Amino acid sequence: MSVRGRSTWLPYNPTGTAGSGRRRKERLNMVRACPRSWNVATVALLALVSAAGAAAQETRGTIVGTVRDVSGGVLPGITVVVTSEGMNLSNETVTNARGSFEFPYLLPGTYTVVVQADGFRKFTQTGLQLTVNNRVDLPVVLEVGAVMDEVTVTASSPLLDTTASAASTLTNREVNSLPMFGNSALLLARSVPGVQWTGQPNYLGLHSNIGASAVNAAGGVGGTEYSLDGVPNSGPSRRVAYLPYTDTVSEIKIETAGFDASKGHSSGANISMMTKSGTNHYRGSGTWQYWNQDWNATQSTTNAAYYGRIDAADRAGDAEEAQRLRSERKVPPGHHNNWASVVGGPVSMPRLFQGRDKLFFFFSYNGFKDAKVEEPTAVNRTVPTEAQRRGDFSELLRIDPVRYQIYDPRTARLENGRVVRDPFPNNQVPILNPLYNAYLKLYPMPNNPAGIVSREGSNNYLASATPFNWDYKAFSNRIDWNVSSRHRAFGRWSYNSFLEDRGDWTYETARGLHTNGLVRKNVGATVDHVFLQNSSTIWNVSVAYNRFTEGNERNDVQRSFSPAALGLPAYLEERAAKSPCRLLPQADFSDGSYSDMGVTCGGFTDYSVGTVRAELSKLRGTQSLRAGVDLRRHWRSNIPGGNTSGVFSFRNTFVRQRDDTNNAGLLGLEWAAFMLGTPSSVSIDTNDSYNLVNPYYASYVQDDWRVNARLTVNVGVRYEYEGGFIERANRGVGGGFDFGALLPISAAAEAAYRANPMPGLASIEVRGGNNYLGANGAPRTLSDGQHSWMPRLGSGAATARSTIRTTSSTTA
Repeated sequence: MSVRGRSTWLPYNPTGTAGSGRRRKERLNMVRACPRSWNVATVALLALVSAAGAAAQETRGTIVGTVRDVSGGVLPGITVVVTSEGMNLSNETVTNARGSFEFPYLLPGTYTVVVQADGFRKFTQTGLQLTVNNRVDLPVVLEVGAVMDEVTVTASSPLLDTTASAASTLTNREVNSLPMFGNSALLLARSVPGVQWTGQPNYLGLHSNIGASAVNAAGGVGGTEYSLDGVPNSGPSRRVAYLPYTDTVSEIKIETAGFDASKGHSSGANISMMTKSGTNHYRGSGTWQYWNQDWNATQSTTNAAYYGRIDAADRAGDAEEAQRLRSERKVPPGHHNNWASVVGGPVSMPRLFQGRDKLFFFFSYNGFKDAKVEEPTAVNRTVPTEAQRRGDFSELLRIDPVRYQIYDPRTARLENGRVVRDPFPNNQVPILNPLYNAYLKLYPMPNNPAGIVSREGSNNYLASATPFNWDYKAFSNRIDWNVSSRHRAFGRWSYNSFLEDRGDWTYETARGLHTNGLVRKNVGATVDHVFLQNSSTIWNVSVAYNRFTEGNERNDVQRSFSPAALGLPAYLEERAAKSPCRLLPQADFSDGSYSDMGVTCGGFTDYSVGTVRAELSKLRGTQSLRAGVDLRRHWRSNIPGGNTSGVFSFRNTFVRQRDDTNNAGLLGLEWAAFMLGTPSSVSIDTNDSYNLVNPYYASYVQDDWRVNARLTVNVGVRYEYEGGFIERANRGVGGGFDFGALLPISAAAEAAYRANPMPGLASIEVRGGNNYLGANGAPRTLSDGQHSWMPRLGSGAATARSTIRTTSSTTA
């Protein structure tokens, strides 16, 4: 026996009728006599093995149920209407031959369910809460009576969640009510049972996608998968790409163990976020947060340096300098502004279009600006003293005349097989480096008091006003469209950008020269469509794209320097001009010695993922069947950075007494090497770009079988193929070493040897080299692909009227 019906979406009319049943009561006995059927072979097969991890891609929920009479008999052909109380959108269906109904792909929120048929009292369930990726089983019992009579259930005890998983849901009320500094809702996952937090206890704003991604399943199992509105929200190294503002988030679900075959591509926790949708009422909010550096307690190290300088002036008898220091601020000024605004409602244009019950929007804009200084632990630097800038290193001889004696590299000679050199009298070193003055003016003068500075002069510059600035902006817009009675869609786009100005310790001499210029940008978009073929068959298709860019942007100050302007050879200028950025060649010193001068060319890396997902959902008896595909393509491309203008490394190698001397100091000697223009090494980077692509394909079948009103069994199987990385231009070594390969230099090398051969060997053959991807039969992939079969088995059960327990079991 089968019953076919029509399923529609329509605006909800709470005062009207929802339809009538199509079956007479005298046929109920026929329904009770129908035998149950289920696929024994499927259950037996899927109980054999299980999958390791799952990612919570789908963020919408499902309401299922069975309609019975008071005697327990199922009622087919009964009209059931589910209505979103916020959007006033209704979904109507008819129970099948087993009395079952199902409403998949529902947005999280509050719903009203109305069930009615001729000869029975109307049943109304209000206040039914549906959360992210939640499957709720609603038992309905119709009592005999007039249609005008009504049984209403309001805010009842929790219904059975038939999802076989270990998960926690943070509702919209919790997201907006629980305190969080930085307005990043994802940080609430740290307090969820079964989650292990591996991050640091410091401030994490909406830009902190590294710190916010330190969410792992219990035991520190990595591989967490993040999704937003049902599609991947992935950045580099399995980090989250976009952190929505709290007022934009509808709900968050953190799943530490899942057994739904529709979820995959992960081995750890699964975090799903759902953005808010507009409703029939215009609603919005605005927030602003502000803090000032003057409201914070001063760090002890800053206090020590501040009062140390005053004490040093007092001891020196310089009352005027001591008074000037007392008038200075202990810390430079700093402040933080954090703002946000959201608005949502129906899309309407007066006299042209009215979007109530049909078209909705939800838009958000948020950002923050920080203007503050660097952490106290990162502001001490080492610079040459006033005497050292003139070449006078005699003060170091008073500390240790052996360790800090500087030797003249121009006097190097061999004695007994070792290189030896003569000392500079009284450690007076001449300036021979033609680039010296250009670099010297970039170094600030020492300012730290003696109590902070070491005997040798380490940490003699306090860069207390080193900038530590942030600039972040984010936009997001979501559109929900009730197209017709059979079609429903939504679309969302988002954009956010972050710029960090940090580490610029030469702010007094060349503001902007050493800023890190960290940039993060993310753009994402998704379109989703749901099609109701009939009351038991629903199709869902979604297409999404997400791109995350990270790198270091170089500013005009950093680009204003060039090798040629400093007097370096023209070929360095030519090389730098062909690179992504032309910068000041780096002067590099050892750790523990002087602070380096100059920065590298940062470069940029793009991480992108394109997704196409399609799913067929079908209700058959008491079984909810789903089958689908999950197709993704990952891209990673790079604009190279590095030392594109060259780096000059200065060590004590050529200014110590002998080439085997191992007790020579660093301070003094390395600056002397810089003054003399004798670097220990010189290098320049030539880095090529790359463009990698990685395909991922998955398909699955899932059966959620409602055995009875209190037990649901979930069985499914998933197949995944993770393809190897392909370099799109074959720029990579692959396929091993070819000992017989003819090289581009073979002919020239052989001819050069024949012109001046060794005695007894008139000629040679130059053969052998690496194979390259896609050439001479070598594969195009950097690694082999991987196939995975992942059967799954789980169950959800209610053990008592007021207690719900979800259990899952797997065998490998």
